[in-house]
Amino acid sequence: MYPLNLDYLDGFSALVGGDFVIVGGQSASLGSYAADALNVEAEHVRQLIGFTRTARFAFDRYAATRDAENRAALNRAIGEALLSVYQLLPYRRLFEGGKSTRIVMSYSEDVSAAAFTEGTEEHAAVTEWLDRLCDLPRAIERFQRHAHGFLDEFLPDDVARRASAYAEAYQRYWMREQLTAFALEDEVYERSGADFFRARGTAREEQSYRSFPSSFPISVSYRTTANPKNPQELMMMVEELSFHDWETFVSLDLFRGLAAGHIPRRCQNCGKYFLLDSGHDIRYCGNLAPDGKGKTCRQIGAHRKERAANGADTIRGAYATVRNRAKTQKNRKKITLDDYNRKIAQAQELRDKAEAGELTLKEFKALLEKI
Repeated sequence: MYPLNLDYLDGFSALVGGDFVIVGGQSASLGSYAADALNVEAEHVRQLIGFTRTARFAFDRYAATRDAENRAALNRAIGEALLSVYQLLPYRRLFEGGKSTRIVMSYSEDVSAAAFTEGTEEHAAVTEWLDRLCDLPRAIERFQRHAHGFLDEFLPDDVARRASAYAEAYQRYWMREQLTAFALEDEVYERSGADFFRARGTAREEQSYRSFPSSFPISVSYRTTANPKNPQELMMMVEELSFHDWETFVSLDLFRGLAAGHIPRRCQNCGKYFLLDSGHDIRYCGNLAPDGKGKTCRQIGAHRKERAANGADTIRGAYATVRNRAKTQKNRKKITLDDYNRKIAQAQELRDKAEAGELTLKEFKALLEKI
């Protein structure tokens, strides 16, 4: 990704092998970029929309005036937009290592003149680059919408944590999308004339809005690299995938991650996504918790689990005390069998309400004492 140099905004490559992906020389588990993309905040997207619109306006203004003042304004606008783009994880990896964050146009005068002249190849290339820049915030929104719908509906928390279960979920998703497409096509072909084209356009928009793309444009080559997960292996074969846009990269990262048994999961403490890359049913991320006084969400989750277990033990213990007392009274003929059964039924009802959270522990114990 190079600013205004006739290259695509998102023209970068990644190495994929086994269950990992290498971007900018740094290895990460497959699915980690998709999880990060799901955590891009709405405020960041709004800021990026503003920066890209400003960049588009500055480009058109300089193309019309060709003066030094508007050229400087264009440089600033492009720089602000790209610095916002660089906050996204793949670009942070690509541009780490001391590279300059000051973006300037580096054209020669001849190339610059052509780039701002309509009808030239240079102008077409730069315009396409700007189109990709301006579409990026929308791409973030599209990916999040598609991924949230897929994960929430087909991969809820009760799905088994293994690759085969993820594959079955994707099969159900794929079948629904096919049936939806067929239904939309049938509705379109019932129309004629201008209604047909309007209905077809509406159907395509609806399918694009709610679903992942059915295919992804990439180029693939093969090369060798050191195994980042096993330093003792000197070399291994990997795929080098070249992407034309960010959305394709994170979509493929999501699905390749699922195939490897990795899934983005929402932390039950902070609400952000983290990558679950094992079969263990982990519900909390390892990031610092909001207002957690230096503790991670996982540490807070462990404390909550312990407290819940202790509470359940206390409820069961109090119930067992009443049950044993009633049993002793029955065995010593101090109460009848009917009285014993009534006490046990009352205690069981109170126990169930306490475990369901309908009674506090204090209320539960107080009511038990009255049995």
